[in-house]
Parts: sequence; C-alpha cells; structure tokens
Amino acid sequence: MKSFVLLMLFAFPAFAAEVPKIPAVDTIPGDAEFHVLEARLQRLPAASMRYHIESTGPIPTVVNGELHLDGESVQLYGSAKVKGEDAYTRMPAEGETLPPNTRRALLIGMTRMGLLHNLVRGLMMKQGIDPKPGGADEWVRVTNVVYDLNAHRFTFDIMVEGQQAGEGELTIARDGKPSHRHQIVHFPEGDLTVDENYQWR
Repeated sequence: MKSFVLLMLFAFPAFAAEVPKIPAVDTIPGDAEFHVLEARLQRLPAASMRYHIESTGPIPTVVNGELHLDGESVQLYGSAKVKGEDAYTRMPAEGETLPPNTRRALLIGMTRMGLLHNLVRGLMMKQGIDPKPGGADEWVRVTNVVYDLNAHRFTFDIMVEGQQAGEGELTIARDGKPSHRHQIVHFPEGDLTVDENYQWR
C-alpha cells in the first residue's frame, strides 16, 4: 500500500504541486488605522514640528513655519507669501487666550484637512485657530479611507459639514507621525492643490 501511494505521487506530480497562491495585500480599509494615528498625536505630551507648505490654484501660497505643542499649550507660527504678498502669522496672538480644546481641534484639522486652513485664517483673515462650534470631529471628517501598507500612506475623501470638499493623501513616517500631505480641495473658483511637508523633532 505504501509503495502504491508513492507511485501515485510520482506519477501525478502536478496535483501535488498545485497549491493556491494567496495574493499579497497592499491596501486595507484604513478607518481604524487613521483613528489610531489621531489618538497617537493627541497623546503626545510635547512635540515640535517644522513645516513647508505650497499651494496652487485660487490661493497660491508658500508657507514656512513651526508648530509647538506642550500639554494643552499650542503655538503656531507661519511666514508666507500669499498671492504674491508677504505675510506673517502667530497663533495665539500676543496676549490671546486660546479657547478650550484648541490643541485637539488643531491636530484633528491637521490630519483631516491640513494645516493650511488655520494658517490662511491667520495670514489672510487675521483670525485664530478655528475651534468650530460642536467640535472639529463633527465639522470635518474623512471617508473612504484606504491605507497602503507598503507606502505607509492614507488616501481619503475630505468631508466638510457633510459635503465632499476634496481628496487627500497622508504619508506616515517610521516614527508614526505624518510626514507629507497632498490634497486637492474644490472651490467654485477652481481646485486648490496643496502639498504640506512636516519635520518633527
């Protein structure tokens, strides 16, 4: 009987060799991973970051600056050229008291729609960090989130007040923090293309 089994294996080697291949998975649904990223940033006791931002479209902008986090304290600086004009912003402004949850609103805004939103408020509107009544969690969301396991990059749709405002990509560095953001935001005047680069330290 044993000899018969061996004979069958050698006589029909193709059957023994045909093992179904499981395709490699490059992307996965990314909602859970995106929430982990946001929670990780919120837990940072202190951190500093340099950034460089460029946008083309209705609001052509080049911004260089720094973000400093220390507990609930937030400082955001930016030196820019907006529509060809030099501009500078500092948030909070001298003597300004930040409303509660400003740090949370800023970090959620950064992961979901980028830093440029709050920087434009300071550079062009001379306003502070946008806290949004009801919380940034409700005001801006990401949907259809996909995570690329090889590139360590999220892709998603950006939803503002329930309406799709654009599409974004967020690349994560080895330390688990965002390193690059690319997005296209839709305006009646045309699409705004934004690239943001972050260097944490």
